[in-house]
Amino acid sequence: MRRSLGLLLLFFASIAIRIGLEHWTESLGWPNWPTVARNAFSSATTTTLAIGAALIPSRYIVGLVLVVGFNAACVLVESIVGTQHSFSAWSSVQNVAVETAFGLVILMIFQGLRLFFGWRITADFTAVTKKRGQFRLSELIEWTITWALLLAMHKLSNSLATSSVSTAAQFAVMLLQELLFAGPIAYLMLRPKLNAASFALSVVAAAAATVIWMLAHGSYVKLAVVMQSWPQGAWAGFVFWLFLTAHFLVIRSLGYRLNV
Repeated sequence: MRRSLGLLLLFFASIAIRIGLEHWTESLGWPNWPTVARNAFSSATTTTLAIGAALIPSRYIVGLVLVVGFNAACVLVESIVGTQHSFSAWSSVQNVAVETAFGLVILMIFQGLRLFFGWRITADFTAVTKKRGQFRLSELIEWTITWALLLAMHKLSNSLATSSVSTAAQFAVMLLQELLFAGPIAYLMLRPKLNAASFALSVVAAAAATVIWMLAHGSYVKLAVVMQSWPQGAWAGFVFWLFLTAHFLVIRSLGYRLNV
């Protein structure tokens, strides 16, 4: 019960902090660096939720409901207490569908790691008895439902994410950022033994991810423009690492560990 309440508190606290950062950034006039921090927190929250939803619940379908429910809750709360620059203030059904689809992609990838490689986030490092690649038919069906909903969101957005080569590249780079940062950080922060080396390795992984992520922007932006934005990119990488690490440490404090 304590763990469930803790996860629920993290769920609502993330929404509250997201709205708070939005109001704070707007009060400053949306300067560049605070805006990057606000966006990084939103991305870190979405990514953490998707990974947790993929690896913690005993049923895949529960994780699917959590991801969709979180996006719906964010839009609802922003429409009530958000700012004029809130996502809900300017978004359409098309934008909401794309935002939801982005979280579903991360959910689907980590559900795949769970299904085929046995990755799980369990309480107090409870031993997982299933072998890698061993799964029930119901699990495969529920994973297929995630695929189906993802394709439905893509269709509902009028294929916005793939409307052009440049747009597809932007979404691919965004997804690359989430996976390059979140995978190593989740592994290091939730493994059974946590020490100074874990934090040091997470910093190294985040630094490498920042470089790869920044260079990947060259797929749709001139490399000279990318090179000029290194300070902002380094700041984005740092705050994204900070927020992701904080999220997974909260999950760890509730007694959860990663089984791989």
